Amino acid sequence: MVHTGNRDEFSSRLHMALRRAGKDGYGMGARLARAMRVTPKAASKWLNGEARPGHDRKVALARWLGIREEWLDYGRGEMLRSDTPTPPDADAASLDVREPSPTRTRQPSERSAEALRQIEQAVLSGEMDEADLLLLEQIARRLSNLEHQRYRSEDARADYLAATNATPRSDTED
Repeated sequence: MVHTGNRDEFSSRLHMALRRAGKDGYGMGARLARAMRVTPKAASKWLNGEARPGHDRKVALARWLGIREEWLDYGRGEMLRSDTPTPPDADAASLDVREPSPTRTRQPSERSAEALRQIEQAVLSGEMDEADLLLLEQIARRLSNLEHQRYRSEDARADYLAATNATPRSDTED
């Protein structure tokens, strides 16, 4: 059910939460609309105190902003959730950067590590939309296919060497 009372107060708290999360400023309404999967008009109404989102959208909105739903809805209690993730501009040393798999032979580049950190932050803050997820799935399928192709080519080479009784040739041999 959509609440009809205290729209201006809700709007004020929404602006405050957007500012705290660094999601205010130019394009704020469009970012809000994309993140909540609503029309820009609906987001504009929330921001201008003309309407309030329904329960499911409020839950998603609070999660996206890292705040408590009760605070957003009624202004009660603490603003921040106790499980709010570290903001993206936090000290880089405090971020969780996982060690590479022991089977991996190469370290990721700084560029790819940074991209993974940004993706992780977007996932944790609920900023991933359907288009983002589809793109990530395509990347995962592509990488999976490349891995399978590599194994197939290694298997084919081993089969050829076994069938011809040949020994593997080193790349450094002339």
